[in-house]
Amino acid sequence: MLNKHFLAVLSLAVVGGCSHVPDTEVADFSQSASNMLEHVSGVVNEYNDAKLHRDLTLLAAKYSGSSNANLKSSEFEPLAEFQLPDSSPILGISNALREYANALHRLAIASNEADVSLAAFNFYQAAESSSWNGLKPSEQEAGLIQSAMATLASGYSEEKKQRVLKSIIVSSDPAISELSDSLIELIKKNQIGTAIYLSRSYVLSEEIQDFNRRADIRQLPLNKSREEIERLYEQWETMAATPLLVEQTLQAIDTFKSTHNELSLSLVNETFSKATLIQTQARMKEVSARFNTTKNLLASCKTGVEVQDSKLVCKGEAK
Repeated sequence: MLNKHFLAVLSLAVVGGCSHVPDTEVADFSQSASNMLEHVSGVVNEYNDAKLHRDLTLLAAKYSGSSNANLKSSEFEPLAEFQLPDSSPILGISNALREYANALHRLAIASNEADVSLAAFNFYQAAESSSWNGLKPSEQEAGLIQSAMATLASGYSEEKKQRVLKSIIVSSDPAISELSDSLIELIKKNQIGTAIYLSRSYVLSEEIQDFNRRADIRQLPLNKSREEIERLYEQWETMAATPLLVEQTLQAIDTFKSTHNELSLSLVNETFSKATLIQTQARMKEVSARFNTTKNLLASCKTGVEVQDSKLVCKGEAK
């Protein structure tokens, strides 16, 4: 895992051989990776908040004025008991991958000792994010890590940063692959898509009931009614597209894993080129763009979409 390899990463960064690694291209690569993994974190966080969102909507519906009941602060207390702990594997791995990409970007754009020191600390934070697996560094390892971090921050030079970049990317690749595979497995095992879909479905049902109640009380002008219907349709479309969202999340994780591996191999084999990096960056940007809107998610289906069991799926996809 990431922190298991972290000490070796920093040590190699100090003593590894020199190899030209264009930091501008690595900065672009890591920025694209960060953006893509931010979307992954967003999906994981929605899963984390799914039950809370449903419960808050239930309270809102209960105290919408349709009854004489009054909200009490004590009703909030049970809501806090169902949040995923910070030690949750899903949160830990998602955070670790995102923090790693962020740290790699900070190192690539570093231009002085202070920047390098901060980047090294960010790598340490990334390693700590995955401490759910019981691989938290010992006190001795932590001391050596701090020593290596201090070495990285002293006597800054571009040549030294080139060695650091290559060593970190190459040495971290096995951990990146393992963490990515674990996150994909956990997303499937925990049925994140089902939890998110149920939350979105319940919230939509309450929104529709609220619309119907307001329409019964007073007639809505056509333009207002149309605005509400359009909003509810967009909400339904977002709910129905949940399976596509999860599929793109899995693809984003796999894309990060594969592109990082390609970058690592190109450095090991000394076949690193700007053209190759641009291609991998383009793949990540394409995946990231699909998260921006529901329409983009739907466009990811090359054969078009159809409704199955109130869910939007790619045409021809087996139930």
